[in-house]
Amino acid sequence: MRIRFALRPTLVALALAALLAPWGSDLLSAAPDDAPATTEKDPKSDDEPEPEGPRENPYLAPAGMSGEDLVKFLDRLQNKPKTIKARPEYIQAVVDTADRILAAKVDDKSSTLATMAMFGALYDLSRRGEGASYEKLLAMAGKYKDDPRAPVADEAKLVLLQDKVEKINFDEKEKLPALLAEVKAYFKGQSELGERHLALASGSVKLANALPTTDDMTAIEAYRELGESFAKSKHDQLAGYGKQLQKMANKLELMIKPVEIAGNLLDGKPLDWSAYKGKVVLIDFWATWCGPCVAEIPNVKKAYEEWHKKGFEIIGISLDEDVEALKTFITEKEIPWPTMVSTDKETAGPKHPMATKFGVRAIPSMILIGKDGKIVTTNARGEELTKQLERLLGEGAEEREKEAAERLKKAAPAKAGRAIE
Repeated sequence: MRIRFALRPTLVALALAALLAPWGSDLLSAAPDDAPATTEKDPKSDDEPEPEGPRENPYLAPAGMSGEDLVKFLDRLQNKPKTIKARPEYIQAVVDTADRILAAKVDDKSSTLATMAMFGALYDLSRRGEGASYEKLLAMAGKYKDDPRAPVADEAKLVLLQDKVEKINFDEKEKLPALLAEVKAYFKGQSELGERHLALASGSVKLANALPTTDDMTAIEAYRELGESFAKSKHDQLAGYGKQLQKMANKLELMIKPVEIAGNLLDGKPLDWSAYKGKVVLIDFWATWCGPCVAEIPNVKKAYEEWHKKGFEIIGISLDEDVEALKTFITEKEIPWPTMVSTDKETAGPKHPMATKFGVRAIPSMILIGKDGKIVTTNARGEELTKQLERLLGEGAEEREKEAAERLKKAAPAKAGRAIE
């Protein structure tokens, strides 16, 4: 029996760089099969190479088309292959067609479709650095942010909020929490999150990254709340990032907050965690059937004998299910420190509540906790354990702790262990 593990010495980073994907490029449905023909030109097929040099845009709607025909033309444009949709000429044609529809007298549904298509096309052009497309996009968003049509107003608000996030000065720390709160509220208010929200999702993680984590739960709560919003999405990529953000929030919280250990000892009595306050404690997840765990015992025993009188304690958390075999093993190996174990079938063995809490997936997993109750390292094995005990309990340890505390006060907010946008 072998358990894989996820808890590591460094905090898990999230691959959110891909969140800069485009949105708004497929907002219109395909034209019906029985749509009447128009005089549109027959653009080159997807297999044809793009000619070099200046030429006419083959995707533009012919002059003189009525508003109704322009809507049908736009429907067909939106049904082109993705390779064509990526071409600048195609995007320009969408802008031109949507602009002409909005200038014509069409019904509200057609006007809404054209407006949404314009939003998407202007965004795509702005990403390419095409002329003044971004300024046009912002102007359009400002015009429609209070539009009575919910989809249009929502798209406008998304553009404006994303612009605020992109332009924020991250050195102005006092402004970050308010903007982050606005972004979180926006995501919570969305009934469905998808591809068009990816860029703002990336920006929201940048905001959270800029907040301090040391002795501050603000960033951790942001990761957790954003994660909850993203995880509900039907968009696989966004949902996956949301789940990772939630896991990261849990791990960050474990790293910056004093640890709480709870459960029953081998004799059935509950562990008194308060008795370990102010001491350096090794939490050792192990099992009698685990070869590497058994091999580690002599090293741990040696450390215990050398540092116990100076304030070093050990709590073993056994993932054994056979409690009697565990008792026999501890007696035979003369293990002096207390051992926790679960006798409940629902939480016995690898399902021990503390193993779940700390994300243990393989053993041995050895977590060293400092005098302040916070995690020092999640890999306190072999030479690393000796090194940390020397630093925490050896000669000059108190002076080093004071110096470290002073450096922490003067240092800028830490950014280690943050999500990658």
